[in-house]
Amino acid sequence: MGILLVAFVGLLTGDASMSADQIKATAVQVTADDLYNDRGNLVGKPVKFTAEVLQPGDDTMRVCGIAIDKYGFNDAMDKDILLDGDFSKITIYEHDEVYVYGVFKGQGSYTTVLGAERKIPMIKSAIVVPTGNKYK
Repeated sequence: MGILLVAFVGLLTGDASMSADQIKATAVQVTADDLYNDRGNLVGKPVKFTAEVLQPGDDTMRVCGIAIDKYGFNDAMDKDILLDGDFSKITIYEHDEVYVYGVFKGQGSYTTVLGAERKIPMIKSAIVVPTGNKYK
């Protein structure tokens, strides 16, 4: 009974011990705005969204939401999101479109080069699936 309770609580809270299949199956569709404004009390819950890769990496990746303007450029590059996961087995380049699944960790922050404090949404246990599309 205790093991079932722990597993059930893990599913409800988006525990990092969730498998990739569990994260994908229970993820809620969100936008970058939802993550920046924490709409829907999303912290600790599995989420999914489509993104453009800004900075690929093996264990962290920076992506942004997608809002294509009339000239075909992404107008949402200022809505970047930090992903934490194992991306070493996939080939991803800047400007690739990807589907992202993971557990929303909440807002992280860092100090910019000019000394300003900046908040950024963070996704843990991220799973990145390339779509085959690329942006300008």
